[in-house]
Amino acid sequence: MSPDPWGPSPDRPQRPPGSGGGWWLALLLAAGGLIALLAWRFPGALETEADWLHVVYLVGLLALVSSGVVAGRRTRLRETAKQVAAWIAIALVAIAGYGYRFEIEAVGERLLGELLPGYGVATSEASVVFRVGAGGHYRVR
Repeated sequence: MSPDPWGPSPDRPQRPPGSGGGWWLALLLAAGGLIALLAWRFPGALETEADWLHVVYLVGLLALVSSGVVAGRRTRLRETAKQVAAWIAIALVAIAGYGYRFEIEAVGERLLGELLPGYGVATSEASVVFRVGAGGHYRVR
């Protein structure tokens, strides 16, 4: 008979009930204290009701994410650090791709111009270059 997939894992020691909740509560209180400090230091930043509702939304999002982290803390620290580093690397590649999107588009157009002779490549604002086809003729569409 196989072990219950939703039951406790036999190879890992179980934590006592309620452990880890103190850190989550301390993090939430620290976030609340930081919000109060920032509201006191920058009095004009939270003037409207919409500003406060946005803060409440962000605190709720922080509580949701941090509770998931605390509840899912059954993984090893090294494994978690590798996963976080991988997501940071993915985000940096996405940001770099967005930052260089026009250059990447120009490279794609240049490659397309090399592969399809009838496709023109703009080299400057007033000129377009067409490659010679395999038969030695220019075919512009």
